[in-house]
Amino acid sequence: MPQRVGSAERVTKAWRGLVMASALAAVAGLPMVHAPSSTASAQVLEPESNPAPAPGVRTSPSIQLETTTLDVGRLFDTDQPVAQVIRFTNNGTAPLEIVDVSASCGCTAGKPDKRFYQPGESGEIEVTFNPRNRNGQQRTRVTIRTNDPVRPSQVINVSAFVQKRVILEPALINFQRIAKGEGTSQTLQVTGRGEHFEIEEIAFLEGDHFSAKILSREPVEIEGEDGTMIRYTLEVTISPDAPVGTNHDRIRLRTNEGRGEESGGDQAQTVARENPREATNGAAQRPLAPIDIAITSSVLGEIVTTPDRVTLRGVQAGRAFTSQIRITHRSRGEFRILDSKVTMAGVKEEDLPGVVIQPAPEGGYRVLLNGVGPANERFVRGEIILTTNVRGEEELRIPFFGNVVNVRR
Repeated sequence: MPQRVGSAERVTKAWRGLVMASALAAVAGLPMVHAPSSTASAQVLEPESNPAPAPGVRTSPSIQLETTTLDVGRLFDTDQPVAQVIRFTNNGTAPLEIVDVSASCGCTAGKPDKRFYQPGESGEIEVTFNPRNRNGQQRTRVTIRTNDPVRPSQVINVSAFVQKRVILEPALINFQRIAKGEGTSQTLQVTGRGEHFEIEEIAFLEGDHFSAKILSREPVEIEGEDGTMIRYTLEVTISPDAPVGTNHDRIRLRTNEGRGEESGGDQAQTVARENPREATNGAAQRPLAPIDIAITSSVLGEIVTTPDRVTLRGVQAGRAFTSQIRITHRSRGEFRILDSKVTMAGVKEEDLPGVVIQPAPEGGYRVLLNGVGPANERFVRGEIILTTNVRGEEELRIPFFGNVVNVRR
């Protein structure tokens, strides 16, 4: 007698057959077989925001900058650093890494808000420009290095125009080849913005061989500059007592720049005229950024050394070396070298080079420096000190220096 199959058992067998058919279809690449549903309901799946890539598909980041140019605009050299933002997006399919952000000069810097950015994520790089000690049109670059395989390096071009708050002409004072005992002067023009600009203090920082006084103050108009400007003309003088050789100093000016009409006015100018080395008033004591102007001078004495400094060439470790210096009188007068010695830091007296002084047939002296290249040093550096009978030039210092080469045996 045939066995009857219940409805539950029939359903179970039908589902088993459906599962097997679906598996075979998947292997053969055929459409999937779906069981009919009495309710005809379906579940809708939302796509993932960052779906996993299919096997074998390569993924990579891709940086897209909003712009590659940044114009900071017009600034004064006394302004604070200006920061602006460059935005970007990772348009790739893998995380983007900001490896490095560098600038082409010290006036510019770049900084990202973080290091890693997921696909589709945006970020910012803060670019800062510092106008201090700059003048005129400025062009610089910020380079962004990333793990983007197509564009691993991106460049942002930064531009700015910097104006001087106070204009100095010349920016450096240089007294060249001044004869001993002959003082001389140069003019320095200091131009500030606005009709209330004042110089409130003039000081020298490093010695007593220079002085300055105010000659004039007048309104001027400069092409390319806005509004009326005030120009001071100063006379800077080197003293006849300046020593022979090279002398350095700095003029420090304090002004009312940045305070508008709030200044020391005529009182400051009167004090500066009467005593320029100590010219100051109550307003100058306020915390203002000073203006420093470098001064250098070369005072020529009666004694001439040729060369005035000795470069030792081809010094070999453990081998003898010699160098010659000529000492003459500028006006062919008679003089004597009374004594000589050599100094070298860290070298024992018995290891110092020797000095030989010989009268020259054409006048003056020949000075020979004889020594042996040190075995354990990379450099030779020292001074020849000569004592003479010339007033004001009783001591002559002649520096010498050179590299030491090890001899291969």
